[in-house]
Amino acid sequence: MTTADSTTCVFSDCSRVFLFRPPTVTGNATLLALFATPIPISLALGARYRILGFTTLITVGFTLEVAGYIGRPLLHSYLDNRADYTIFLIGITLGATCICGAMVLIVPRTTQVFMAEHRSWRPVLVLSMLAIMSLALEFAGCMLSTVEHAPAAVVTGARVLVTGLTVQLLALVTFVLCAILFVITLQNRRHELDPRLIVTYTTTRCKLLLAAITSATASITLRTVYRLVQIAEGFQSPIAQAERPLLIFDATAMLVATISLLFCIPVRSLGQIQVEPSTRKLASEPLGPTRQAHSQLLIAHSGQIKSLLADKLAINARSPRRVILYRYPPSRGMVNNDDLC
Repeated sequence: MTTADSTTCVFSDCSRVFLFRPPTVTGNATLLALFATPIPISLALGARYRILGFTTLITVGFTLEVAGYIGRPLLHSYLDNRADYTIFLIGITLGATCICGAMVLIVPRTTQVFMAEHRSWRPVLVLSMLAIMSLALEFAGCMLSTVEHAPAAVVTGARVLVTGLTVQLLALVTFVLCAILFVITLQNRRHELDPRLIVTYTTTRCKLLLAAITSATASITLRTVYRLVQIAEGFQSPIAQAERPLLIFDATAMLVATISLLFCIPVRSLGQIQVEPSTRKLASEPLGPTRQAHSQLLIAHSGQIKSLLADKLAINARSPRRVILYRYPPSRGMVNNDDLC
Protein backbone atom coordinates (compact mmCIF):
# COMPACT_ATOMS: atom_id res chain seq x y z
CA MET A 1 0.00 0.00 0.00
CA THR A 2 1.61 3.21 -1.16
CA THR A 3 -1.24 5.69 -1.13
CA ALA A 4 -4.45 6.01 0.83
CA ASP A 5 -7.32 8.38 1.29
CA SER A 6 -8.98 9.29 4.55
CA THR A 7 -12.42 8.92 2.97
CA THR A 8 -11.82 5.41 1.60
CA CYS A 9 -9.80 4.04 4.52
CA VAL A 10 -11.64 1.27 6.32
CA PHE A 11 -11.41 1.41 10.12
CA SER A 12 -9.75 -1.99 10.30
CA ASP A 13 -7.04 -0.83 7.91
CA CYS A 14 -6.59 2.73 9.22
CA SER A 15 -4.19 1.61 11.92
CA ARG A 16 -1.86 0.38 9.17
CA VAL A 17 -1.88 3.70 7.26
CA PHE A 18 0.25 6.41 8.90
CA LEU A 19 0.18 9.10 6.22
CA PHE A 20 -2.37 9.57 3.48
CA ARG A 21 -0.19 11.90 1.40
CA PRO A 22 3.54 11.60 0.67
CA PRO A 23 5.61 14.17 2.62
CA THR A 24 7.77 16.59 0.69
CA VAL A 25 11.41 15.61 0.46
CA THR A 26 12.82 19.13 0.04
CA GLY A 27 11.19 20.66 3.11
CA ASN A 28 12.08 17.76 5.39
CA ALA A 29 15.64 17.59 4.07
CA THR A 30 16.05 21.30 4.80
CA LEU A 31 14.86 20.80 8.38
CA LEU A 32 17.20 17.84 8.68
CA ALA A 33 20.16 20.04 7.76
CA LEU A 34 19.03 22.86 10.06
CA PHE A 35 18.77 20.54 13.07
CA ALA A 36 22.03 18.75 12.29
CA THR A 37 24.16 21.90 11.94
CA PRO A 38 24.02 23.06 15.60
CA ILE A 39 25.12 19.66 17.00
CA PRO A 40 28.90 20.30 16.77
CA ILE A 41 28.33 23.88 17.96
CA SER A 42 26.55 22.68 21.08
CA LEU A 43 29.31 20.16 21.81
CA ALA A 44 31.99 22.83 21.40
CA LEU A 45 30.18 25.30 23.67
CA GLY A 46 29.60 22.59 26.26
CA ALA A 47 33.29 21.72 26.35
CA ARG A 48 34.25 25.39 26.47
CA TYR A 49 31.93 26.46 29.28
CA ARG A 50 31.64 23.16 31.19
CA ILE A 51 27.86 22.83 31.10
CA LEU A 52 27.55 19.06 30.83
CA GLY A 53 23.86 18.65 31.63
CA PHE A 54 22.65 21.36 29.28
CA THR A 55 24.95 20.21 26.47
CA THR A 56 23.94 16.57 26.79
CA LEU A 57 20.20 17.25 26.74
CA ILE A 58 20.24 19.75 23.90
CA THR A 59 22.53 17.53 21.81
CA VAL A 60 20.26 14.53 22.37
CA GLY A 61 17.31 16.75 21.44
CA PHE A 62 18.99 17.82 18.20
CA THR A 63 19.87 14.20 17.39
CA LEU A 64 16.29 13.03 17.94
CA GLU A 65 14.94 15.83 15.77
CA VAL A 66 17.40 14.82 13.03
CA ALA A 67 16.26 11.21 13.33
CA GLY A 68 12.65 12.32 13.06
CA TYR A 69 13.28 14.26 9.87
CA ILE A 70 15.22 11.33 8.45
CA GLY A 71 12.29 9.00 8.97
CA ARG A 72 9.70 11.35 7.47
CA PRO A 73 11.24 11.67 3.96
CA LEU A 74 11.61 7.89 3.88
CA LEU A 75 7.82 7.71 4.05
CA HIS A 76 7.62 9.48 0.69
CA SER A 77 7.78 6.17 -1.19
CA TYR A 78 6.24 3.83 1.40
CA LEU A 79 3.53 5.51 3.43
CA ASP A 80 2.72 2.41 5.45
CA ASN A 81 6.30 1.67 6.54
CA ARG A 82 5.92 1.16 10.28
CA ALA A 83 9.63 1.46 11.11
CA ASP A 84 10.07 4.79 9.32
CA TYR A 85 6.97 6.25 10.94
CA THR A 86 8.12 5.05 14.37
CA ILE A 87 11.47 6.81 13.90
CA PHE A 88 9.69 9.97 12.79
CA LEU A 89 7.18 9.99 15.66
CA ILE A 90 9.71 9.21 18.40
CA GLY A 91 12.23 11.70 17.03
CA ILE A 92 10.02 14.78 16.86
CA THR A 93 8.20 13.92 20.10
CA LEU A 94 11.08 13.10 22.46
CA GLY A 95 13.46 15.63 20.92
CA ALA A 96 11.34 18.56 22.05
CA THR A 97 11.09 17.12 25.58
CA CYS A 98 14.89 16.87 25.87
CA ILE A 99 15.29 20.46 24.67
CA CYS A 100 12.70 21.56 27.22
CA GLY A 101 14.73 19.81 29.94
CA ALA A 102 17.88 21.60 28.79
CA MET A 103 16.11 24.94 29.16
CA VAL A 104 15.08 24.05 32.72
CA LEU A 105 18.65 23.09 33.68
CA ILE A 106 20.16 26.33 32.40
CA VAL A 107 17.86 28.66 34.37
CA PRO A 108 19.65 28.32 37.79
CA ARG A 109 22.81 29.74 36.20
CA THR A 110 20.78 32.86 35.45
CA THR A 111 18.91 33.23 38.73
CA GLN A 112 22.03 32.92 40.90
CA VAL A 113 23.58 35.92 39.18
CA PHE A 114 20.82 38.15 40.51
CA MET A 115 20.42 36.53 43.93
CA ALA A 116 23.08 34.23 45.37
CA GLU A 117 20.64 32.21 47.48
CA HIS A 118 18.86 31.11 44.30
CA ARG A 119 21.89 29.23 43.01
CA SER A 120 20.00 25.98 43.73
CA TRP A 121 16.69 26.93 42.11
CA ARG A 122 14.17 24.73 43.93
CA PRO A 123 11.65 24.31 41.07
CA VAL A 124 14.35 22.51 39.06
CA LEU A 125 13.73 19.27 40.96
CA VAL A 126 9.97 19.34 40.38
CA LEU A 127 10.34 20.35 36.75
CA SER A 128 12.95 17.64 36.15
CA MET A 129 10.63 15.00 37.59
CA LEU A 130 7.80 16.21 35.36
CA ALA A 131 10.10 16.14 32.32
CA ILE A 132 11.21 12.57 33.07
CA MET A 133 7.58 11.48 33.55
CA SER A 134 6.62 13.16 30.29
CA LEU A 135 9.54 11.51 28.47
CA ALA A 136 8.55 8.04 29.70
CA LEU A 137 4.86 8.47 28.82
CA GLU A 138 5.65 9.89 25.38
CA PHE A 139 8.01 7.03 24.56
CA ALA A 140 5.46 4.43 25.69
CA GLY A 141 2.71 6.15 23.71
CA CYS A 142 4.82 6.28 20.55
CA MET A 143 5.71 2.60 20.79
CA LEU A 144 2.12 1.50 21.45
CA SER A 145 0.82 3.64 18.59
CA THR A 146 3.21 2.31 15.97
CA VAL A 147 4.40 -1.17 16.93
CA GLU A 148 1.04 -2.83 17.63
CA HIS A 149 -1.25 -3.62 14.70
CA ALA A 150 -4.55 -3.73 16.58
CA PRO A 151 -6.64 -0.54 16.40
CA ALA A 152 -7.30 -0.71 20.15
CA ALA A 153 -3.55 -0.60 20.82
CA VAL A 154 -3.19 2.42 18.54
CA VAL A 155 -5.95 4.25 20.41
CA THR A 156 -4.39 3.36 23.77
CA GLY A 157 -0.98 4.53 22.59
CA ALA A 158 -2.46 7.82 21.42
CA ARG A 159 -4.05 8.35 24.84
CA VAL A 160 -0.78 7.63 26.61
CA LEU A 161 0.99 10.03 24.26
CA VAL A 162 -1.61 12.70 24.98
CA THR A 163 -1.03 12.16 28.71
CA GLY A 164 2.71 12.63 28.25
CA LEU A 165 2.21 15.84 26.29
CA THR A 166 -0.19 17.07 28.98
CA VAL A 167 2.46 16.49 31.65
CA GLN A 168 4.96 18.40 29.52
CA LEU A 169 2.52 21.29 29.16
CA LEU A 170 2.00 21.24 32.93
CA ALA A 171 5.78 21.45 33.40
CA LEU A 172 5.95 24.46 31.07
CA VAL A 173 3.12 26.25 32.89
CA THR A 174 4.85 25.58 36.22
CA PHE A 175 8.09 26.91 34.77
CA VAL A 176 6.39 30.13 33.66
CA LEU A 177 4.70 30.64 37.03
CA CYS A 178 7.99 30.09 38.91
CA ALA A 179 9.74 32.54 36.59
CA ILE A 180 7.06 35.17 37.21
CA LEU A 181 7.36 34.62 40.97
CA PHE A 182 11.13 35.05 40.75
CA VAL A 183 10.73 38.32 38.85
CA ILE A 184 8.32 39.62 41.50
CA THR A 185 10.75 38.62 44.26
CA LEU A 186 13.54 40.35 42.41
CA GLN A 187 11.53 43.56 42.14
CA ASN A 188 10.72 43.52 45.87
CA ARG A 189 14.35 42.90 46.86
CA ARG A 190 16.16 45.24 44.49
CA HIS A 191 18.18 46.68 47.37
CA GLU A 192 19.80 43.26 47.97
CA LEU A 193 21.36 43.01 44.51
CA ASP A 194 25.13 42.84 44.49
CA PRO A 195 26.39 46.32 43.52
CA ARG A 196 29.54 44.77 42.06
CA LEU A 197 27.43 43.27 39.25
CA ILE A 198 25.34 46.33 38.45
CA VAL A 199 27.10 46.58 35.09
CA THR A 200 26.20 42.96 34.33
CA TYR A 201 22.54 43.50 35.18
CA THR A 202 22.15 46.36 32.71
CA THR A 203 24.13 45.01 29.77
CA THR A 204 22.54 44.24 26.42
CA ARG A 205 23.71 40.64 26.70
CA CYS A 206 21.76 40.13 29.90
CA LYS A 207 18.62 41.54 28.32
CA LEU A 208 19.12 39.28 25.29
CA LEU A 209 19.49 36.30 27.62
CA LEU A 210 16.15 37.00 29.29
CA ALA A 211 14.54 37.54 25.88
CA ALA A 212 16.02 34.24 24.65
CA ILE A 213 14.60 32.27 27.58
CA THR A 214 11.22 33.93 27.05
CA SER A 215 11.28 33.17 23.33
CA ALA A 216 12.30 29.54 23.93
CA THR A 217 9.56 29.04 26.51
CA ALA A 218 6.90 30.52 24.21
CA SER A 219 8.08 28.43 21.23
CA ILE A 220 8.15 25.14 23.15
CA THR A 221 4.74 25.87 24.69
CA LEU A 222 3.26 26.62 21.24
CA ARG A 223 4.69 23.40 19.85
CA THR A 224 3.41 21.34 22.81
CA VAL A 225 -0.12 22.71 22.46
CA TYR A 226 -0.08 21.97 18.73
CA ARG A 227 1.13 18.40 19.22
CA LEU A 228 -1.40 17.85 22.00
CA VAL A 229 -4.28 18.90 19.74
CA GLN A 230 -2.85 16.92 16.83
CA ILE A 231 -2.57 13.62 18.70
CA ALA A 232 -5.86 14.13 20.55
CA GLU A 233 -7.67 14.47 17.22
CA GLY A 234 -6.22 11.16 16.02
CA PHE A 235 -3.52 10.08 13.58
CA GLN A 236 -6.03 10.07 10.71
CA SER A 237 -7.37 13.59 11.45
CA PRO A 238 -6.76 16.43 8.97
CA ILE A 239 -4.52 18.32 11.42
CA ALA A 240 -2.36 15.22 11.90
CA GLN A 241 -2.07 14.60 8.16
CA ALA A 242 -1.37 18.22 7.13
CA GLU A 243 2.31 18.89 6.61
CA ARG A 244 2.40 22.69 6.56
CA PRO A 245 1.18 23.18 10.17
CA LEU A 246 3.72 20.58 11.28
CA LEU A 247 6.57 22.46 9.64
CA ILE A 248 5.44 25.78 11.14
CA PHE A 249 4.21 24.98 14.64
CA ASP A 250 6.56 22.08 15.34
CA ALA A 251 9.79 22.30 13.35
CA THR A 252 10.10 26.09 13.12
CA ALA A 253 9.11 26.59 16.76
CA MET A 254 11.73 24.11 17.96
CA LEU A 255 14.38 25.72 15.76
CA VAL A 256 13.66 29.12 17.31
CA ALA A 257 13.82 27.65 20.81
CA THR A 258 17.06 25.75 20.30
CA ILE A 259 18.88 28.58 18.56
CA SER A 260 17.80 31.01 21.28
CA LEU A 261 19.09 28.71 24.03
CA LEU A 262 22.26 27.76 22.21
CA PHE A 263 23.54 31.21 21.34
CA CYS A 264 22.30 33.06 24.44
CA ILE A 265 23.26 30.68 27.24
CA PRO A 266 24.24 32.48 30.50
CA VAL A 267 27.96 31.81 30.32
CA ARG A 268 28.08 33.64 27.00
CA SER A 269 25.63 36.40 27.92
CA LEU A 270 26.93 37.12 31.42
CA GLY A 271 30.65 36.75 30.83
CA GLN A 272 32.91 34.57 32.95
CA ILE A 273 30.89 34.91 36.16
CA GLN A 274 29.37 31.45 35.84
CA VAL A 275 32.32 29.53 34.43
CA GLU A 276 34.07 28.45 37.62
CA PRO A 277 32.10 26.64 40.32
CA SER A 278 33.96 28.57 43.02
CA THR A 279 32.36 31.82 41.82
CA ARG A 280 28.78 30.59 41.91
CA LYS A 281 28.06 32.05 45.32
CA LEU A 282 29.15 35.63 45.07
CA ALA A 283 28.42 36.34 48.70
CA SER A 284 31.05 33.83 49.81
CA GLU A 285 33.87 35.22 47.69
CA PRO A 286 37.09 36.05 49.58
CA LEU A 287 37.80 39.67 50.23
CA GLY A 288 40.27 41.44 48.02
CA PRO A 289 43.58 42.88 49.29
CA THR A 290 42.11 46.36 49.76
CA ARG A 291 39.14 45.17 51.73
CA GLN A 292 41.31 42.84 53.82
CA ALA A 293 43.64 45.71 54.72
CA HIS A 294 40.69 47.92 55.57
CA SER A 295 39.21 45.24 57.81
CA GLN A 296 42.53 44.71 59.61
CA LEU A 297 42.85 48.47 60.14
CA LEU A 298 39.40 48.64 61.69
CA ILE A 299 40.17 45.72 64.00
CA ALA A 300 43.44 47.31 65.13
CA HIS A 301 41.77 50.67 65.63
CA SER A 302 38.99 49.15 67.73
CA GLY A 303 41.60 47.35 69.82
CA GLN A 304 43.41 50.61 70.51
CA ILE A 305 40.16 52.27 71.56
CA LYS A 306 39.38 49.46 73.99
CA SER A 307 42.90 49.69 75.46
CA LEU A 308 42.60 53.46 76.02
CA LEU A 309 39.23 53.09 77.69
CA ALA A 310 40.57 50.42 80.01
CA ASP A 311 43.57 52.60 81.02
CA LYS A 312 41.29 55.55 81.70
CA LEU A 313 38.99 53.47 83.89
CA ALA A 314 41.96 52.13 85.84
CA ILE A 315 43.30 55.66 86.52
CA ASN A 316 39.93 56.86 87.70
CA ALA A 317 39.65 53.90 90.06
CA ARG A 318 43.04 54.62 91.72
CA SER A 319 42.69 58.38 92.09
CA PRO A 320 40.62 59.80 95.07
CA ARG A 321 37.47 61.55 94.19
CA ARG A 322 37.52 65.34 94.64
CA VAL A 323 34.40 67.39 95.08
CA ILE A 324 34.71 70.81 93.54
CA LEU A 325 32.30 73.38 94.93
CA TYR A 326 31.39 76.05 92.50
CA ARG A 327 30.03 79.26 93.80
CA TYR A 328 27.82 81.16 91.44
CA PRO A 329 28.39 84.94 91.43
CA PRO A 330 25.52 87.04 92.67
CA SER A 331 23.28 88.37 90.05
CA ARG A 332 22.64 92.07 89.58
CA GLY A 333 19.58 93.47 91.22
CA MET A 334 19.48 90.85 93.95
CA VAL A 335 19.88 91.60 97.71
CA ASN A 336 22.59 89.84 99.76
CA ASN A 337 21.27 87.78 102.68
CA ASP A 338 23.91 89.19 105.10
CA ASP A 339 22.67 92.72 104.49
CA LEU A 340 19.19 91.76 105.50
CA CYS A 341 20.24 90.63 109.02
